[in-house]
Amino acid sequence: MIQVINDGHIVIVLTALYKPLSAHYRLLTAIDSDFIEFIDPAYNQKSLSHESTERFIKTWKNAANIFIEVFPTDY
Repeated sequence: MIQVINDGHIVIVLTALYKPLSAHYRLLTAIDSDFIEFIDPAYNQKSLSHESTERFIKTWKNAANIFIEVFPTDY
């Protein structure tokens, strides 16, 4: 997924929790060994949100490791 971001593609990930039961999508903007950075529609501030890599992997696995890769095109 790191290469996908480096190539300039947009990555949308789905994450889920069991307690409370919830799922939502986020736009992935950066991956580091310690944290993942997102544009998160559920985050009520005009800034990027961060999550530990460990927590992200857990919630992403809960959602069956679903991600959507968007290839921007020039018109």
